[in-house]
Amino acid sequence: MECGDIRSEPLVIRANAGDCIEVRLTNFLPERIEASAFQMETITDIVSFHIHLVKFDTIVSDGAANGWNNIAGARQYETLIERFFANEELNTVFFHDHLYANVHQQHGLFGALIVEPAGAEFLDPETWNPLKRGTRAVIRTADGKMHREFVLAVHDFALLFDGEGKPLNPPEHPGSDDDPGVMGINYRCEPMPERLKIKNDPAHIFSSFCYGDPATPVLETYPGEPMVIRLLDGAHEEQHVFNITGLP
Repeated sequence: MECGDIRSEPLVIRANAGDCIEVRLTNFLPERIEASAFQMETITDIVSFHIHLVKFDTIVSDGAANGWNNIAGARQYETLIERFFANEELNTVFFHDHLYANVHQQHGLFGALIVEPAGAEFLDPETWNPLKRGTRAVIRTADGKMHREFVLAVHDFALLFDGEGKPLNPPEHPGSDDDPGVMGINYRCEPMPERLKIKNDPAHIFSSFCYGDPATPVLETYPGEPMVIRLLDGAHEEQHVFNITGLP
């Protein structure tokens, strides 16, 4: 995403079964994360790209246990190149930094590789142009069938501050093992009490007509249209149950 993009969201890379995928990760992160109500000052001078499920031969360590091999990571302004093979339809594949995972994931450094069947096309739901990334897509498979697809990333520990700079749900002390921060979906959080401040009418709290669209993702589709939702727990401790009321 472009710097300052207000629609920033978790990175979702899209590919087909049988593709060879090359990722070039350039580290523009600060080498230290400043101390806050949530965390002590933390050195994070290197970052890795650790992906699950896909077929690759690891010759160095990206933070996972891998003998005494050298570290595979990018220090500030360095670029790490990784290439792997999506040998079958793998659906939703999680990736994240594996060197400072406990710090970076809480700040949103995680994403997904979506591996669709061979021959499938990924289309922008607004322009119908082909796309290679994004949480929303129209998928057209090789047999001509189509469905809409949404990726929702659940974020348990989003370290957020309010408009006055006050921390939201900080731990008892920085670095505590308490559950810090707030929950979010695709880097967004709009608790019901905040919506009630707009118009104190709990009966219509889910109504975009009364309250406006929420900051969290709005899933737009048409009656009778097939829809696939891919769930990702990006920075989490608990497992989550997902339900859509009123739809088969």
